[in-house]
Amino acid sequence: MYDHKKVEKDMLEFFENHKIYEKAKKKNAEKENYYFCDGPPYVTGEIHPGTAWNKSLKDSICRYWRMRGFNVRAQPGFDTHGLPIEVKVEQELGIKKKNEIEEIGIGKFVDKCKTFANKYIKIMTGQFKRVGVWMDWDAPYVTYYDDYIESSWKTIKLAHEKGLMHEGMYVLPFCYRCETSVANYELEYGEESDPSIYVKFKIKGKENEYFVIWTTTPWTLIANMAVMANPKFAYVKAKVGEEIWIVAKERLDAVLGFVDESATVLEEFSGKRIESVEYEHPFQDLIEKQAERKVVLSDEFVSLEDGTGLVHCAPGHGQEDFIIGKKCGLEIFSPVDEAGIYTKEAGTYSGMNVREVNSEIIKMLKEKEALVSEQRIKHRYPHCWRCKTPLIFRATKQWFILISKLKEKMFSEIETVEWHPLFAKERFKEFVSQAPDWCISRQRYWGIPLPIWRCTSCPEIKVIGSKEELPEKGKKLKELHRPYCDQLPIPCEKCNSEMKRIPDVLDVWFDSGNAPWASLTEKESEQFGEIADFVMEGQDQIRGWFYSLLGSGLLRYDHISYKKLLMHGFFVDEKGEKMSKSLGNFVPIEKILEDYGADSFRLWGASNTVWEELKFNWNELKEAHSDLDIVVNMQVFLERFYPKKKI
Repeated sequence: MYDHKKVEKDMLEFFENHKIYEKAKKKNAEKENYYFCDGPPYVTGEIHPGTAWNKSLKDSICRYWRMRGFNVRAQPGFDTHGLPIEVKVEQELGIKKKNEIEEIGIGKFVDKCKTFANKYIKIMTGQFKRVGVWMDWDAPYVTYYDDYIESSWKTIKLAHEKGLMHEGMYVLPFCYRCETSVANYELEYGEESDPSIYVKFKIKGKENEYFVIWTTTPWTLIANMAVMANPKFAYVKAKVGEEIWIVAKERLDAVLGFVDESATVLEEFSGKRIESVEYEHPFQDLIEKQAERKVVLSDEFVSLEDGTGLVHCAPGHGQEDFIIGKKCGLEIFSPVDEAGIYTKEAGTYSGMNVREVNSEIIKMLKEKEALVSEQRIKHRYPHCWRCKTPLIFRATKQWFILISKLKEKMFSEIETVEWHPLFAKERFKEFVSQAPDWCISRQRYWGIPLPIWRCTSCPEIKVIGSKEELPEKGKKLKELHRPYCDQLPIPCEKCNSEMKRIPDVLDVWFDSGNAPWASLTEKESEQFGEIADFVMEGQDQIRGWFYSLLGSGLLRYDHISYKKLLMHGFFVDEKGEKMSKSLGNFVPIEKILEDYGADSFRLWGASNTVWEELKFNWNELKEAHSDLDIVVNMQVFLERFYPKKKI
């Protein structure tokens, strides 16, 4: 009978004691090179069975090329920066708010993050070895190492020199718990129940006429600067009771259904006719912001699918609103700070949390007789990908990579890659077509410091590409992380004043996007080149690592950084649902290995069509174990009846 515990233990010891992996590498050392680049998992805990499947698939492919006589570079990587680690360390330290980190001390917090990362690098390495993965476990690439940081700095400097990086104001998803911007591709959607309200905006100079708008974010009404109408739609003036409401013709019945009223249509006209008509903010007396609010036109962001055909516009709190605001010259008004608290410009609501104020605003609208209708709506809403807090959208100044300037080149480079499966390429192209400029700055602590120093007296900035470009004192820094690099002033070459590093760190996806070159030594760069022959990750990396590799590669070398790509499916439970401890359907990899062993797990995983979902199934694992049992029994039979003859 196949005793997987004994067999696997003996084999792992044999591999280790006789240096089998090292010998396999040495055998092909002078042969043709094959560069496999490992997508680095986050070191936030023990490995998921899906992570083990991912690594075992990669190992199988590397073994295949090694057996074909290639000199395969198979270095594992570990993603060690960013919110994934910070949130875990905050939990360990009992930190609830961002300012508590600075009270503890950035240096101490960074050290804790590093200790946490090292702990799980060791744990995960042991688990991957237990699954039988052959990689350079004694020399992984780790994104927090200084040499890795320096290589990423060089990419940033090249982006700056090519005119592909700029600082600008834009409305972005923002986590007020973590107090940092979040990129669009980092959003994690979940169901939220929010208010759905219809509100009257009184038309200026008219006794009893109102624009009726709809919103699911009452808190943004404080920042209202305009109402959007579609110039191509038909609108009506409808007498409802003693009032006259203006809404899109096709939405009148729906609006009336919410108030159980009938109406008499007095007039019909196009949206263009109400352009520039001014109105009064329903609670101007409670906020400090004075503005001439009016109707602006938008045929791209006003639809008839829901609402009233008139869209409340807060350019400081909506991505579409921001675009229209810039186009129409509206003020980008955003009276909300990094912690999601209203500033003094919000008047009565100053000091209140934006997500907690909705009920207060609805109550006030009722008192002012500006509320037409109130319901609740369940809808998909973006959350912080690490702490799960519902996000807000907020105008903020950030650093961007100008993807808009790279789009054409991106599409041509995508065509140079060998895609498996082919439909992965189409998904990727669809994602890239809609990708905005890449926000690379984060207002956090544990990450690659953005290597930009700004003069305290003039507009001059300096982008650093390596430690060698720092002043002599900088070359002796303890490490390149915060707070050490923050304490290093650089003289301004333009006015001789002091330049200070901006406090932001890089988007953690930029870290991993530099892996094909940042993981290499100078000698390895010459030997293997800095473009991977092969990369492989799951479907979610269409909007993650595959994309950051593409963007970073164009910044660095003007071409994509991988030649061949394989996308695998998701690892899910028997019902096709994501495995999660909170759902009670999670199976630890240790349980799988204890019951059936690593070889059964690998055989079962390799038997699945790679790009389809792998549904966890105990019976199929048992069958894989039985198949191995047959192999072992055949070996026993042959050894017993056909013993090897001595020569």
